[in-house]
Order: sequence, then C-alpha cells, then structure tokens
Amino acid sequence: MNKWENFFSQTNKGVGISEVEKLVEAGPFRSEFFATALDFSTKTLERYKQDHKRLNPNDSELVLKWKKLYEKGFESFGSYESFGRWLQKPAYGFNGIAPMEIMKTSSGVDLLIEELVRIDWGQLS
Repeated sequence: MNKWENFFSQTNKGVGISEVEKLVEAGPFRSEFFATALDFSTKTLERYKQDHKRLNPNDSELVLKWKKLYEKGFESFGSYESFGRWLQKPAYGFNGIAPMEIMKTSSGVDLLIEELVRIDWGQLS
C-alpha cells in the first residue's frame, strides 16, 4: 500500500482522538484549539475518547494533514518549539495573519506546507 492509499484508507476509516492528543503533546496548542478547529467542544473530544469513537472522514483528513504539517514544521525548524512560535506569529506572506489561523482548514494546511517548502529553499515571501 503506497502512502496515498494509506492516507485515504485512514481518512475513510476515521482516526481516533489519540491522533489529536499526539499533536497536543508536541505543542504548542491545547486541545481547545483543535476542538474549535474541528467545530467540537472539548467535552465532545473527551466523549469521543471515552467511547473510542472515530472522527468522520473530513475531520480525519484535517487531523492527518495537521500531522503532516507538524512533521514538516519539525523538519523545517528543527523543533516543535520553534515551529510553534512560527505558527503563532503574524506572517508577512499571509498578510499579517498568524499561520495558526490558516491551519483550521484543509486547504489552509496545504498552503502552510507549501510555505514551509519555500522557507526550506530560502524563498521567503
């Protein structure tokens, strides 16, 4: 199974809340940030965890993209701490919007990953 088949399989099957918890552990955001981005309350996230319920395909896709974004951010900045600072600071390339505001949508995550690739190549916008 190639990486895309695996991605779509995981998306369609749905991921568990444990994937969100891994992102919280890596930092810099608390579960409230991810709950809001998923249009959940933190109580709903907790209920999903207790009931071992999986996220729907759209929410699973966003969580898996966040995971990819975090991996690329770590690769680009060398630590989750430095990457987290970048996510929280207003960015010139995004008209002064902090990247964390852009990462709330799937297409926003794609833009952030593209920006990290440009940063890696020294092409700051």
